[in-house]
Order: sequence, then C-alpha cells, then structure tokens
Amino acid sequence: MPVVRIGTEFKMGETFCRDPFFDVNTVWNTTDPNLTQCMQDTLLIGLPCCVLLITSVIWNLYQYVIEFRHVTSLEERSFGALFFAKLVLNLILIVNAVGQLWNLANLNGGWDQLVPSEIVHYACLLGILFVANVQVIIDKWLLSHTSPPLFLFWLVLIFCEVAKLKIDIQTIVEGHSTWEHWVLLLSYFPVIFVQLVLSCISDIDKTTALFVSPEDRASFLSLLTFSWFDGLIWKGARQILTQDILPKSPRSINVGHNVQDFLNLWRQKVEFLGVNFASFQERPFIGIWSIFIRTQWVRVTFAFLVAIIHLVLPFVNPQILKLLINHVDSDEEAWKGYFYTVVLLISATVSTITFHVYQQHLSISAIQMRSAIIGAIYRKSLKLSNHARRQFTVGEITNYMSVDAQRVVDTFPYTMALIMAPLTIIVAMYFLFLEVGISSLAGLAILLILIPINGIGGKWAERLQVNQLKAKDKRLKLMNEVLMGMRVLKLYAWENPFMDRIKKIRDSEVKILRLCARLWAFMNFTFTGAPILVTIAVFALYVLIDPSHVLTADKIFVSLSLFNLIRIPLVMFPFTLVETIKLIVSLKRINTYLNANEINSANVSHNMDCESDAVELKDLTLTWDEPESPSLMNISIQIPKGSLVAVVGEVGSGKSSLLSAILGEMEVVSGSAHAVGSIAYVPQQAWIQNMSLKDNILFDKAFVRTKYDEVVRCCQLESDLAILKNADSTEIGENGINLSGGQKQRVSLARAVYSDADLYLLDDPLSAVDAHVGKSIFTQVFDNQQGLFKDKTRILVTHNISVLSKVDNIIVMKGGRVVEIGSYQKLLADGAAFSEFLNIYAQEATEKHEPVDDVNQFENSHVEQISEQKINQIQDSTLAESGDLIKDERAMVGRVKWSVYWHYVNSSRISRFFLVVCLHAIGSALLASSNYWLSIWADANQNDPDEANTQIAYFLGIYGAFGVVQLILEFSRELMYFLGCATASQIMHEKLLYHVFRSPMSFFDTNPTGRIINRFSSDVDVVDQRIPQGLSDTMWSIFDSLSIVVVICVSTPSFGYVILPLVLLYYFIQRMFISTSRQVKRLESLSKSPIYANFSETITGTASIRAYGEQIRFNQESENRVQKCAQCTFLIASANRWLGTRVEILGNLIVFFAAIFAILARDTLSPGVAGLSITYALNIMDNLNWLIRMLCELETNSVALERIIEYTHNDQEADWESPNDSKELSQTWPNRGKVEFDSLAIRYRKGLDLVLKGISMEIQGQEKIGICGRTGAGKSSFTLALFRILEADSGEIRIDGQDISKIGLHALRSRITIIPQDPVLFTGDLRFNLDPTGLHSDSSLWSALEHAHLKSHISSFKDGLDHEINEGGENFSVGQRQLICLARALLRKTKILIMDEATAAVDLATDDLIQATIRREFKDCTVITIAHRLNTIMDCDRIAVFNQGEVAEYAPPRDLLSIDNSALSLMAKDAGLQAK
Repeated sequence: MPVVRIGTEFKMGETFCRDPFFDVNTVWNTTDPNLTQCMQDTLLIGLPCCVLLITSVIWNLYQYVIEFRHVTSLEERSFGALFFAKLVLNLILIVNAVGQLWNLANLNGGWDQLVPSEIVHYACLLGILFVANVQVIIDKWLLSHTSPPLFLFWLVLIFCEVAKLKIDIQTIVEGHSTWEHWVLLLSYFPVIFVQLVLSCISDIDKTTALFVSPEDRASFLSLLTFSWFDGLIWKGARQILTQDILPKSPRSINVGHNVQDFLNLWRQKVEFLGVNFASFQERPFIGIWSIFIRTQWVRVTFAFLVAIIHLVLPFVNPQILKLLINHVDSDEEAWKGYFYTVVLLISATVSTITFHVYQQHLSISAIQMRSAIIGAIYRKSLKLSNHARRQFTVGEITNYMSVDAQRVVDTFPYTMALIMAPLTIIVAMYFLFLEVGISSLAGLAILLILIPINGIGGKWAERLQVNQLKAKDKRLKLMNEVLMGMRVLKLYAWENPFMDRIKKIRDSEVKILRLCARLWAFMNFTFTGAPILVTIAVFALYVLIDPSHVLTADKIFVSLSLFNLIRIPLVMFPFTLVETIKLIVSLKRINTYLNANEINSANVSHNMDCESDAVELKDLTLTWDEPESPSLMNISIQIPKGSLVAVVGEVGSGKSSLLSAILGEMEVVSGSAHAVGSIAYVPQQAWIQNMSLKDNILFDKAFVRTKYDEVVRCCQLESDLAILKNADSTEIGENGINLSGGQKQRVSLARAVYSDADLYLLDDPLSAVDAHVGKSIFTQVFDNQQGLFKDKTRILVTHNISVLSKVDNIIVMKGGRVVEIGSYQKLLADGAAFSEFLNIYAQEATEKHEPVDDVNQFENSHVEQISEQKINQIQDSTLAESGDLIKDERAMVGRVKWSVYWHYVNSSRISRFFLVVCLHAIGSALLASSNYWLSIWADANQNDPDEANTQIAYFLGIYGAFGVVQLILEFSRELMYFLGCATASQIMHEKLLYHVFRSPMSFFDTNPTGRIINRFSSDVDVVDQRIPQGLSDTMWSIFDSLSIVVVICVSTPSFGYVILPLVLLYYFIQRMFISTSRQVKRLESLSKSPIYANFSETITGTASIRAYGEQIRFNQESENRVQKCAQCTFLIASANRWLGTRVEILGNLIVFFAAIFAILARDTLSPGVAGLSITYALNIMDNLNWLIRMLCELETNSVALERIIEYTHNDQEADWESPNDSKELSQTWPNRGKVEFDSLAIRYRKGLDLVLKGISMEIQGQEKIGICGRTGAGKSSFTLALFRILEADSGEIRIDGQDISKIGLHALRSRITIIPQDPVLFTGDLRFNLDPTGLHSDSSLWSALEHAHLKSHISSFKDGLDHEINEGGENFSVGQRQLICLARALLRKTKILIMDEATAAVDLATDDLIQATIRREFKDCTVITIAHRLNTIMDCDRIAVFNQGEVAEYAPPRDLLSIDNSALSLMAKDAGLQAK
C-alpha cells in the first residue's frame, strides 16, 4: 500500500488502518509518546517476521552444507525437556494470538469491524510462530545445539512489542482491563521473554558435551558475548593452567582438516596446470593466494559483512551527540534526552559485539591458514630434492614455520583495517562536509597528501622486511648448526669466532631495525599528527571563509567526534599496512619454498622386468644436483631376490650414493631403476629419534614380545639394556646424545631388522661397532646360513674384508662407476680392482696386528664404549625417575615480574625511556588542553554570537599553537622511542647469545635444539617486532585514558560517583583476564618448541622416513604438535575477544552515565562543557578497550622477554679468560706436554657419586698414552676433565706444572687439541671450517690439507679453500669429514693431542691415513688415545687401564701383557690379540 504524507502524518489507505502510520504529535511532540496502531500492525510485526525468514534460510543452508558433516559422527539426536518446552511455549503463543484476534473482534463489535492491518498483524504473527516451531524441529534434525534465527527473532519481537506492552500497562493502571485482557497479557509477554531465555541455553546432552569444545556447545548469545570462555577464565584465576587442563579445540581449529583442505586445492591446481615439481625445467609458479581465498572466502565474507555493520554504527554517535548538546541547551521534553542516551548505549553495544565477532572469525581464519602453511611446509620438507636442500637449509625452513607462518596469525586479523580505515575516513569526511561544508575539503586535502607518503613508506617497509628476513634466515641457519656442533666449539675454544659471526649477521638485522624505527616514527608521526592538522585546518578555514560562520558547541564537538572516529583508523592504517606488507613478504617466501624441486617418485619403479630380481639398475646415470654433474655413471646391476651383496670401494667412490640411488634419493639423468617391495634402510650415520630406545626400534610397528627380544639379542643390545637405568624405556636424547656411535648404529640396525622388509639397504652399519660385536651381528643377522635375513635381499656397504667371502656377490665401486661384479672367489681370481682393494686392506690390517678374518676388539661384553659423560648422565644425573633425558620445558607461573620490564627498559637506556614517558604525558595534556580550549571558544561564541568573529585570531592562534607543539613532540618521541627499542633488541640478543654459549654442555644435552632455537627465532622476533609497538600503544592508551577521565570528572563532577566502581570493575576484569591469558600465552610458547624440534629431527632423518614409507605417520605427528599450538593460539584470541567485549560494554556504560549526568545537570551545564564531556566519553570506549588489550598483549608478549631472560640466568662455565693467563702462561705453553693428575676426583654435579675417584698419574712430554677400560670405567670423563668440560671436585690437573683450574677455559682449550669421534662441519667456506679464528695463512691451510691427504681433492674444486660446505658437510663423505678434522688438529699443532675414539666410525683406509699422519706429524707431541680399537694403542709407550673410576693399571703394554692376570692381558685375549 503506498504511503502518503499529509502534514505531520504519514497515512496508508484509510481502509487499511484505523489511524495514520506515523503521527508526529503522538510519537514525538508529546510528554507521553506512543506508536500508532498502524505502525504496530505493519512495521513492528513485519520486522521480526523478516528477521526469522531471512536468517533461518541462511542458517539452515550453512548448517546443512558446512557443519552437518562434522557433527553427525559426534552427536545423536536426543529430545530433552528444552526441545519440548520450546514447542509447547510456541503452541501457547499460537493459541494466545488466536485469542487476541478473537478479543479484538469482540472489542470492535464483530469480525466485520476489523480493519485489514489488524488481520494482517495476527496472520503474520500466527504464521511466524508456526515457522518458529518448524525451525525448532529443523535445528534438532540438523543437530544444532543453538539457533541464531530464533534468538534474533525473539529479541527483535520483544523490542517491537515494547510499545504494545506500554499501552497494556497503561490500560491496567487506568483500570480499564478485563480478565480476558489479563490472561492474554500474562500468556504472551512472559512467554516471549521465556522463549528468549530458552534460546540463550544450549540444547546439547551432557554426554555429547564431554566430546566437544566449549565454543562448539555454546549458545548463540554465549558466542556473541564470548561467555563460553568464562569457565577457563575462572579456572585460570584459581589454578595454574597446563596443556591438559585446556578445553578441546573447536571444529574450526582442526589442523588435520585445515591442512587437507589446503592440500586438496593445491593438488587440484598442480594437476590443472600440469606442474611437475620433480622436473628441472621451467614450470608455472603455483600461487597460494587463490587457494587461501577458496578456503577462507565464506568466513572472511561473513566477517566483512559484520565489519560493515560495525563501520556504520559509530557514526550514529556524532548525530546523537548533536541532539544531546542541543537538548542540554533547550527546554524540550526530558524523556528525549534519556531516549538519546538509550539509543547511544544500544548502538555502542551492537558495535562492540559486531567488532569482536568479525575479529574472532578473522583470527580463526588466520589460525587455519597458519596450520595449513606449517602442514604444507612439513610435507614439502619430506619431498625436497637434494638440489632444493642446497637452496633451503634447516634454519631457513624453520624460520618459515616459526616467523613467517606466525606472521599470519599476528597480522591477518588486522588486515580488514586496510578496507575499513579508508571507508571510515570517507564516511567521516562526508558527515564532516554536512557539518562544516566546503571547509571539510581542507581535511580531505591533508588526508590525500598522506596517500603518496603512505605508498612510499609501504615500499620502504617491504624492502626492509625482505632484507631483514633474509638476515634472520642466515642467522638461524648458522645458529642451528652451532647448537648441533656445540661440543666441538667448546673443545676447540671456538665460541668467540662463531659468536662474532652470528653477531655480524645480527648487526645487519639491527641496522634494518634502526631504519624501520625511523620509518615507523615518520609514519606514526604523519598519521597521529593528521587529526591535529585536519582539525586546525578545518576550523580555521570554516571561520575565515565566511564571517557568518560561528563555531558553536554542536559544530565543534560533532566535528571533533568525527575527527576522533578517523583518529584510530589513521593510527591503525600505517601499522596495518606495514604489517600486511611483512605478511605478503613472508607468504611470498613460503610460496617460493612450496614451489621448490621435489624428489621424483618415479626415480625408482617397483615393476620388475624379471620376477626373480629384487633390484635392477639399467644403464643408470644419476646426480645429486644438476644433470650436468652426475655422481654415478652407467650403473647396470641385477640383484636376485634373497641374495647378500656387498658393496666395496675407496672413500668417496660412490658406495653410499648407490644405496641412495636404489632408495630414489638421487635424480635419474638416464637409464632406469627398479626395486621390489618394502625397504629398510640403515644409514651410515645412524638416525635416532628423541624417544625411548624401544620406540626407536619399533618405529610404530606392532609390539610382538618374542620378535622384539630376538631382534634385541641378534643386534647385541641385551648388554646395553642391562646397564641402562630404565632398560629399553630409557629416553634417547636428541640425535642419540646419550648413546655411543656404535650403540646408535645398532639401534638403527635393530629398527631395520624389526621392520621385516623385503629389501635391506645397509650403509656400513658395522663400522662403528666393535669387530667382535660386528662379527656376531653379521652371523646372527646377515649370514646366509643362520642369519635372520637369510631369506631377504641384503645390500651391504662395508670395509670389513672378513665378511666378503660370506656374501653371494661383491660390487666394486670406483670414481662413481661399477668396475667389477662377482663372487669373492671370481673377483679374487680375476686379479683386477677388487684384488687390489683386498690386498691394500689386508696389508693395513696386518700392520695393525688385526687378523684379516676377525678384526677383533677388546670388549668381551659386546658393548662398545659409551662415553662416561653419557653413561653417567643416563644412570645418575640427567635422567629423571621416569627415564626422561630431555626435561620438559618449564612454564613460568604468575604474573610477569616487573624486573622483566625493567630489564627491557634498561636495555633501551633508562634516561631515553623516561624522556619518552614524559613526552607522552605532555602530549596527552596538550591534546586535552586544546580540546578544553575549544569548549571555551564554543561557549564564548554561544554567549555572545555578535562578537564571535572579533576573537577568531585569539582563539585560533592558541589552538594552533597547541597543535604545532604536539606535532613536534610526537615526532621527537616516536623517533627516540623506536631507536631505543632497536638498541634494546640488540642488547638482549647479545646477552642471550653470550649466556647460551657460556652454558655448560649438560645444558645442550638436556634441551632439544628446537627448544633453544625457539628463543632465537620466535621470542627474538617478538622482541624485535611486537614489544616496541605494544609498549608504545600501551603508553599512548594510558595517558589518553587518564586525560579522558580527568576531563569528564572536571566537566561533570557527578561522574565521580560512578567512576570508582567502574574502575574497580575494570581492574577486576583485567586481573581475571591476565591470569588466564598470560598462562595460555606461556603454554603457546612452550607448544612451539616441540614443533621445531620434531621438524629438525625429521629433516635429519628424511631419507630413513622415506625409505620406510612413514611419511603419513610423521605428518600426523607434526599435525598433533601443531594442534596443541593452534589450541593455545585460539584461546589467546578468544581471551582477547572476551576481554574486549566486557571492557567495551563497561566503556559504553561510561558514555551512558556521562550523558545521563550531562542531562541531569543541563540547567547548570554549558553546551561547550557538555559537548566536551560526552565527546571524551565517546573516546573512552576505544581508549580503555585499547588500553587493557595493549596491557594484556604487552604482558603476554613479554613472556618472550621472560623466556629470553630465563636463558641469561643459565648456569655458566668458568671464565673463558682469566687475569692470570697473561701472567702465568708463556706464548709457547705447554712447551713440553707433561700432564699430571693429582688425586683427581670428578662428579657430574653435587650430590652424585664420583665418576673419577682420586686418580693420580703422570704423563711425560712426547709420551704416547693409551686409555682403555670397560664401559663405565671413566675413560671419557678423564678426557672431559682435561678440557674442564667437567670441573674437578677435588685434586688437580697440571700441564707443564700449571694448575689448569687457575687459568681461563680458552687459554686451556686452545693450547690442547682433540680429534673427536663425530666429525662436525659448518656451513660456510672450507677456510672458515679449518680456521674460524683466522690466525693461519693460506699456505698453512694447504699444508695441513696435504698432510691430511685432502689437498688433491680440495684442489679439484674451482674455489679451492673458498669452496662452500653444505649444511652438515653433506657434500663430503664421512671419511673426508674426519680428514678435515685431522687437518684442524694439524693446523693447531699443540703439544698435547687427544684422540677420543676418533677413528671409530670410519673405514679402515681412512683410519690408516689418520693413524699414519698422527704418528708422523705428532711424533714430538704428547698423544693420549681413548681406545676404541685395542690394536690402535698397542704401540703406545704406556697404557692406562681404567676400572670403576680408578686407574687399575698404568705401565708399558709389553709389561702388562707379560702378566697373565692383568686387566690388559685379559682384554687382549678376549680380543684375539694374544693367545689364550
């Protein structure tokens, strides 16, 4: 029906309604306002009908299409009391509606007297109540425990029926009611209210509630207000939270689903574009942007629509403010003022809810995206080709997971500001134009000037971010390697050169941070100064362009209110822009990584040409990197099923590469490779996980006791289990830190044996074990007659010539080619390459007194030595009662201490920080003063309009002066502050680095590398990026909030009555929140370390994981760890929303009370002061919310500071340098090499038993000493004491008469040399690896390489000494790495050399080279050899036999061997070196 305007009435056709649709005298210009009956019959019933019809369609589609598939597996339909109560109450309302219509007909004299609007009203009411009943049933069918359509319907219906309720109450009060009226009234309004209450209750049974998260079982109102989080808030206030106590994650935060959704779309795109990541050819680049759009568009679109509502609602406030100011300055009806305040409260409350709802959805999207990114990165790491591995190191990839992926969570929720901020500014400028006309263009011009500034700043920020992330990658890559090789650094006293190298990289980061500081200062200055400039420009232009323009209170404060609306967007926009650019840079880096080359799964086919063969290689040429540089050439091999094949050859001949070719780890250049069935792989360097020994062996296979026991027995692990405190439940540390090399190798072998595969690839598994043990393993595992593998196909790389006669075939490798294949007898008869190889090794074995058929060792127990440091850690010190070596990371409890903040402030320089605080205070005071000056100006104009223009210069000049001073202070403060933060970041990193490097080795043995790296990656990044912004915003919010409260209290003193209760309530909410948020933040920080530790472990064992086909399990394990982190991140985001909702609602109450008190005092309050009070009150919503959010975010982010400071309090080693060094030590010390042990006693820490018990022995200069003894005897503790890795409990060690406890660690460690068992190389050039200190010339380096038999090999590289070493030294064989370690020793050429099982893990040829070189080059030095092969110390001058921490025997070997019952004689007999 068309609407017709007649005077002050809006009438619908006279036959449709009894009265006009709108009557201004009835509705507005009256002391007793009422809505017309026509409006009630049409608009007020149509509105709730539309709400239910529209929302129910959207909700039901969403539930059916998206949510229904997730809940059917968890829930069953149960029809409880709540369901039936809703249906029954709806039926009551339907009966009531019929009764109302019947009663209305009777009151009007019959049905024919009803007008159409009344019939439409009740028809709509009956219809919509029926729809509501249907919705209740649909919700139950769709297993929905809450119903947003019904909640919104009942809420809107109650609001719309308030007018009817008012009329009914007036009727009752006036005494015109009947019993029918009472019945209809009490069966309608109370029932509607009960329905609203019931819609706020979640309809879910208790059993189902146990299996779903609080959010998934929350009602719609609870979701809007985040009340579902109350339980955790109260729990966090009463007890310390742990990961187990945290509630379950909602369905939206299911990492497995998030990763799969991303990967499914990724695969679709790859297939659509036909991309082959295994190809070296150019291929299309797969972008992740479109994939994220497809996975997140529904949630982000919903968030955008809600954000639009939030954008519009704040603009109601200036209009209401205008009405309130005019109300204070007029005598209109009092109820209108209260009506304005109620509208203001409702508008602000809805704005609060919409803001936090859309922010929560963006946070969920961010968490989903991060989970997908980490999952994709992890899966990619299991597929990376060797070529890609050289491009992306472990440190870089860890950085992608820790820093780049985290940036999604930190930044994405705020990216909506890039759209909302400009829209807010545009709308604000429109309303400003309505207020001050063309003068608003001055403000627009200033904002337009900022656009190019913004663009230039954004470009700078992007460039700086790229450079900073590159430097961070480089630093973390080096840090990761350093932590893995920390033992070598300490033994060689190389901490300083490596610290300098890390600091140099960090300095480049800090340099970028300083440039960022200047950029942030400038951009913050331009955008925080913009509202000041806009205000001055607009007001000045307004009063100057037209003499009739007068700045009244409503014009000033409505304009100020609009300026304040654009203030936050102007501050947020540059911050968001810079952070978004960082996010884009991070995603580009991740995207590049995800497009890296992958291993070609078709490298090895499982379709055999001949069914009797297990391996077929046909004319195969392979490469580790580029096709132009093949490593294996023209390989043609056929290995029958069930055969035992040995692969032999010199160091670097391609033996390990051949196994890698069969595994598919190398790129096929030409030819084909075929392998049958499942594969078990034992790498040359054993890969051990940080889990129990038993789990390492089972490798997720089902536990079968008889099979397991047999495997343990055959792999000679029974004796090891006997000495371990918790037997096979003993936790193995990271990289097998508490096992010897031989034990690690046998555990790795046991894993392969237990897997029961079809094909076994064994890369020299016996080299690190005792020969006697190796012989037993060969017989019981590999042997064709009685071994467990006798029916399996076995390919064994070996240097043990004693086993070659027992294999079916031998493959001889040389220079990357197969030069011979055949049986032992055939190859020996041919007299070619194999015969030459055999003769060389036989000669070496003879020279070393080793029987060719049995290269025996000295330990009858079949347990090769475990270093005493390790075994004692296992038995006494490091292991907890549970058998755990790696201690759980400790979470701090309670609030972050003030000392943590003081530490940061102190690092940024105290004087600078306090000056910044003072400038903040002065700036806020100036802003408040300038606004108060405007209220004085407005009142002056209001009181005397005729004189307004005569005082323009006076008022405007002072106002402008306030603004100019503010701008100067703003820039000075921001620049000074951010430069100070860069300084603090640098100092804190240096302290962290120094104290970690100074930590004893026990610290590195008991803390996974990933845990320590987390401090240097995520935590340092928080200090670099989050803390400066957070602290700046906190200070700004504190002083702004204080100024607001002061202004309101001064303007309306009555406000002081409510401010104290509100402040106390604020404080209570903040303390409740922070106790939970802080703990969850700490748990989140802890939850990241296992992710990185697992990733680092996975990268190391990628070849083994792929060989065993365990990728899915490892992917799942990674997802489980990421799930815990995502759970914490979601709870932190939800906690922020919980806080924000409550704080903003309290802020809304402050506005409400400020307006109420202004209305109550309107007889005594001037319009200017009233406008100032309400304008400031409107600001306090944003300011107080931002203040508490920033306080809480600062405290949660300060957990990173706390964790960094925690490591600066680590136990420290003795001083590296001592004042006595220069006084007591000559430049040539030690010049004789004499070592004396005087009653030396050692224990690992106080309270533990002694591991060395009063040792006294003397080693003369140039003497060659052998140290031997059974496992746990104290041999390695002896070595560690010499280097002061372990400090003496009593007694002393003297070198050339000097007590080593009186000198610095570096003075000691740099004057003695050790060749360790595990060769460790670092990324960088060969020159740095040989001489990190840079003290030696190139000629000295080449000489050392020549003596180490590496000169010809290194000379073949075009870069020579500048040849880059890959991560972990992967581009050198194990033997070559050990020779490089020998070259280091030769370069130092100290008078004392310790060989700690230095040849335990190398082949006989390399061993021979090392031993010969040492005999020749160190003949005038003292050499102490910790024996692994007993024969290596038989030519020593004297041998010390250790037993239970004491020296049992110490004499020349011939003297000891001449005594039948001597310990050495017995061991020699056991090893076959002496006749029994």
